Amino acid sequence: MAENIETLPKIVETDDAAFITDDALIPVSLKISTSLRKTVAITVTQLKTLFSGDLNAKEDTANKTGNIVDFLTSTAKFWHVKGVVDYVASELGSKQDNLTSSAAFINGLTGKTTPVDADVILIGDSAATWFSKKVSFADLKTFLKTYFDTLYAPKTLLHTYNRQTASYTAVLTDVTNAANNNVIVMITSSSANTFTIPPNSSVAFPLGCRIDFKQGGAGQTTMTAGAGVTLQAPHGLKVQAQYGAVSLVQDDVTPDLWWVIGDLTT
Repeated sequence: MAENIETLPKIVETDDAAFITDDALIPVSLKISTSLRKTVAITVTQLKTLFSGDLNAKEDTANKTGNIVDFLTSTAKFWHVKGVVDYVASELGSKQDNLTSSAAFINGLTGKTTPVDADVILIGDSAATWFSKKVSFADLKTFLKTYFDTLYAPKTLLHTYNRQTASYTAVLTDVTNAANNNVIVMITSSSANTFTIPPNSSVAFPLGCRIDFKQGGAGQTTMTAGAGVTLQAPHGLKVQAQYGAVSLVQDDVTPDLWWVIGDLTT
């Protein structure tokens, strides 16, 4: 039998696994194809146990040929190669049992509350038959930002102006919010003018909203209440001077009650 077996490579017995190839285990006369040559890892102790006494057995010369089913299942054909296959299958089976405790293992790990960009996360790659891959925290942040940017419009602090040249009555799109690009109503008239807040029955402003106003011209603007509307201000309802700014804030319970705050005079 010895003359039909390839020479085993030098194996150093350490606490780590010893790496060998199938070529070192398969008799030269029984090689089927190079596709069967793959790298495996078995500890030296396991090799000693597996082949203890078996290498003195006789090969089955009457069954040197066979198909791949024989190779994996027959106890007579390719006898010691089958032993390797059976042993590896047994070991994999026991390792599969260990996977059921992976949740407890992960739960027992030391936690980290502030990940850094260099940290990695283990994933199963669905595009590569679920092979394990790693993703850095930096790449994860980049991916999530790109993804969520497609779902939510970014907030902006820019303002737009609704410019008017004469007296003006507020409309729904004059409410200051991100959807309206934080609009500011501005009257640029050189003559006295009014800025009117209409009743809720006419324009259904959202409760608690705010409307910002700026007097852009020399003509003084007076804040004016529409029918049934109450405007409350401690120092009058006229803008004090050109470039003066005013905010009108609606009550969050009574829709026709507004507080007027800003550069005001009587």
